[in-house]
Amino acid sequence: MTRPWFIKIKAGIPINRKELSLTDYELNNLIDESQPINIWQSLMQAAPGDIIKTPASEPNVIKEALLDCMEMLVDQDQFVIDAIIYEQITYPKLAERLGVSTPHAWRLTQTAFANLKELLLMHSTLRDHVINEQ
Repeated sequence: MTRPWFIKIKAGIPINRKELSLTDYELNNLIDESQPINIWQSLMQAAPGDIIKTPASEPNVIKEALLDCMEMLVDQDQFVIDAIIYEQITYPKLAERLGVSTPHAWRLTQTAFANLKELLLMHSTLRDHVINEQ
């Protein structure tokens, strides 16, 4: 987990982390009150299983596009991605469920994510949204 260099502690005043006299435990348990600027920052800050914080100014276009792309995947790719991301199972468990070897389960996972990436790159809504942000 990367920590921001500045943390808002009181009255929205950013304080340099190096100037704080806190232990590592206290630093790890500080609540980061900063809000994501856009949906991409939300996606990058979210841990697996977290609910993505969508900025009020940002529509749920990316989330909807991701769901559209997930639905376009073949059943096996959907199963593999769901198992790895949402259930957070290990490759040996995935291999057991699919009835294949562990290295083959890893290859299937890599292929599923590559297929999803390809669909996301071709999705017109995402392309338009990303171009507009840059």
